[in-house]
Amino acid sequence: MPASTAYAEYHRCLSRLADLDAALALLNWDQEIMMPKGAGPRRAGQLATLAGLRHQLYLTDLPPLLAALEDAAELDEIQRLNVARSRTDFAKQSRLPAELVAELTRAASEGQFAWEAAKEASDFAAFAPFLERIIDLKRRQADCYGFEATPYDALLDDYERGLTVAQLDAYFDALAGDLRQLLSEVQQGQTPEADFLRQVIDEERQWKFTLEVLDLLGFDAHYGRQDRSAHPFSTAMGMEDVRITTRLEADHLLDAVYSTIHEFGHALYERNLPPEAYGLPQAQASSLALHESQSRFWENEVGRSRAFVAWIEPRLRSCFPDGLRGRSTDELFRALNRVEASLIRTQADELTYHLHIILRYRLEKDLIEGRLAVRQLPEAWNAGMKELLGIDVPDDRRGVLQDVHWSIGAWGYFPTYSLGSLYAAQWRAQIENELGSLATLIEHERLAEVRAWLRERIHSQGSLYTADELCRRVTGRSLDPDLFVSALRSKLQTVYGFSPRPSVS
Repeated sequence: MPASTAYAEYHRCLSRLADLDAALALLNWDQEIMMPKGAGPRRAGQLATLAGLRHQLYLTDLPPLLAALEDAAELDEIQRLNVARSRTDFAKQSRLPAELVAELTRAASEGQFAWEAAKEASDFAAFAPFLERIIDLKRRQADCYGFEATPYDALLDDYERGLTVAQLDAYFDALAGDLRQLLSEVQQGQTPEADFLRQVIDEERQWKFTLEVLDLLGFDAHYGRQDRSAHPFSTAMGMEDVRITTRLEADHLLDAVYSTIHEFGHALYERNLPPEAYGLPQAQASSLALHESQSRFWENEVGRSRAFVAWIEPRLRSCFPDGLRGRSTDELFRALNRVEASLIRTQADELTYHLHIILRYRLEKDLIEGRLAVRQLPEAWNAGMKELLGIDVPDDRRGVLQDVHWSIGAWGYFPTYSLGSLYAAQWRAQIENELGSLATLIEHERLAEVRAWLRERIHSQGSLYTADELCRRVTGRSLDPDLFVSALRSKLQTVYGFSPRPSVS
């Protein structure tokens, strides 16, 4: 078979698999947004069946095509990168038995429903058997993949190719120290007032404003939509169908707005993947850390900047005149960047958020590696919250049961949230090197240039490169956490008015 013919067949095969992925994504979206609760058990079976069939087709249809492309020297560079990535992925996924894939999918669906009920009742014991089953399945998955140092490495690789526990421990141990030092500096400054943000606001007015913000940012409603959910998320059924959700909090002025901005970043990434490469690695996001870097870039680097606050302030005042009456732009900016240790990760500020992530990372690593039993998890969670954030946890609902991730089998996912913020700070530094001050770009309504930069440098590359490889290609160096800490310290010095640390000679 000529290489050109084999490559075309390879692309068609991956396109069919992408169609099945889209169907699974749509069923999951429907489960979250539209499906009646009574359909849960049947939906779990449907998802398991479809995931098992998809895996079987992957194992039978792809290998002969990869073999036909083994020595295809006439392929161009992008084609070779696509094939090489597919070989790596296949070598890993082919180690999973189809029945384990189906069982994992079923356990994730059933686990989510069990978690929802347990969270509502604040009853961890009711969820514990489901969690134990999921952990057992994830250990089996890690064993199938194979690993050298720890099973957590194998699971982490699903979300962040090539990253290891050894690297993460180094990142997070240093980050925890830096952030706790910065937190102590913040506590020496003037705490901004933020109570005026916590006012009961009509949810329909909030909803309309989130749609207006999406339009300002450049969200194309012809190819996407926003809905409401208890836990904001984004999903895509291809580049032409990207969907996000936001959470409306009746007594918090801007919670929904920043949830929307965050999910917009995810949607923009999916929307800007190259459509002609549908199904190929080039049309798949490289990693969850890179995905999270897009949402964190828009939410924090853009959305919580003073320039952006000033840009949306007139529109915000027209929607919520009572909430902002008598408040200046600076007061709004400072309130939006207030640092305060809190119970809920998704409501945490830009500094303490990462202490939440570090806690989850340490706990899930201990659970997978067998150092922590499920029955010990609530006590370990509460102790970690006290150690890292200095606060007491009143109940399971606001403690160990607050996040959905473990219930759906997303082990190794949490670290990508913090890594995403670190990458976002590095993208911002590079954008400013090439395009000028981000504040100026926002002030002059030149966000289209920022979107184009992200599309060209990051989105269009898909998963041809690992996150580290892409970072080095775009910025000339590997991930540098100090950029994030330095930029955050600079912003918080403005917000809190504390003095810079004295230099050490």
